[in-house]
Formats: sequence, C-alpha cells, structure tokens
Amino acid sequence: MDKVRIEKDSFGEIEVPADHLWGAQTQRSLEHFAISSETMPPPLLMALASVKLVAAQVNANLGLLETGKADAIVRAAREILDELADEMKACAGLAIDIEGHTDTAGPSGVNLRLSARRATAVADYLAARAPATNFTVKAYGETRPIASNRTLEGRRANRRIEFSLPAGDAETETSGR
Repeated sequence: MDKVRIEKDSFGEIEVPADHLWGAQTQRSLEHFAISSETMPPPLLMALASVKLVAAQVNANLGLLETGKADAIVRAAREILDELADEMKACAGLAIDIEGHTDTAGPSGVNLRLSARRATAVADYLAARAPATNFTVKAYGETRPIASNRTLEGRRANRRIEFSLPAGDAETETSGR
C-alpha cells in the first residue's frame, strides 16, 4: 500500500488505503475473506450515496448525529456522487428516472410530497454536476414498498431513492430536469 491511514475497531488498529472511503471492518473483511470481484452497479451506488447524504444532513439537523460525523458522511457521499456524475457526462443525453419512496409512517399525502422532495434534492445535486443528463423525478410515496412496513427494518428499506432508465411507460412525472 502506498499511503495509508490507521483505523481502529474492537480488534485494534489496521491500515486502510488513504484514498479509500471504508473503515476498519471493511478492510478486515477484504484481508480475511475471499470477496467477489463483482462491483456494485452505478445506479445502486448513486442511490446509496444519495440516501446517506440526505440522511446525514437530516439527522444532524434533528440533533441525532454529531456534526463532525455528519460532515464526514456528507463529504464521502458527495465524493461518490461527483465521481458518478463525471461518468454520466460521458453519456450526454442519457435519461435517468430518480424515484422517491417512503414507508407508511405518516399520511399518504405527506409521504408523497416527502418522496418528491427527496428525489428532487438528488436530481438537483446531480443536474448541477452532469447538466447534459436528463433527470426525471418521480414520487411514489408509500405505494411501492419493497419490504413490510410492520418492522423497523422493512420501513428503513422502504425509505429510498431508486435510479432507473425510462421504460417508455406512461407514469406521471412530478418534475423534470
């Protein structure tokens, strides 16, 4: 390894490449387990980074996450989104649907507006970095769950942003970029 930083966990210290965004536990996994060479598809990375960015900002604003930790998460998420936006620039004219989803907590009208705000925030961020890409925001609120809303884990899974390529369907758009 060229440049490293020292990360700590319950097992002690470990060297992590300085230019990587993961911590001690991921580094230990890479060193001790045969992990596939498959990579995550860019739309999934965008979705995860988007959710992490927005969640860190919201939780910091609510006082549920220390500002320093929130800032670190936001920086890492923006770095990932910026890299993906750079890749999108190479595909000028590409159309991408950004879909907002929520769980069933709260009134359905509020959830629909919340899902639209989340997806719009992601579209605005990416549009500023990949202006030749056409982003369409779609808000689904609680209408397309991927898990049961009866459990905490299920509700967490249902609060998400998804990226897809338009299939030419007749869905109603909430806004366009």
